Amino acid sequence: MNYRTVVHEMGHIIGLKHEHQRPDRDKFLRVNMTGSQFDKIEEKYSKFLWWTTKTRSVTYTSNYDFMSIMHYENPRANPWFTNFNGNRINTGGTSISNTDAEFVKSMY
Repeated sequence: MNYRTVVHEMGHIIGLKHEHQRPDRDKFLRVNMTGSQFDKIEEKYSKFLWWTTKTRSVTYTSNYDFMSIMHYENPRANPWFTNFNGNRINTGGTSISNTDAEFVKSMY
């Protein structure tokens, strides 16, 4: 495992959810499965791709953090996350962001 994965999983242990599953996510990016490995999955089964769903039980008080350690990284080929023009965006930082740290402080 790499550093990023370990820190990301530790975030889950202390109660953090994925940034890209925030209820307000669609105001900031698009989740795109077209052209990805998930494109071949029938629509009726796509709801089981849990990373595309939004978490309704968490209230986020911070700005959307594209570079949060809790945000999935965006693949270079066939990106999952795009801006509203359909262009790939950088997501998933390699270390704890300032927003991550502030959110944890507010929890504890």
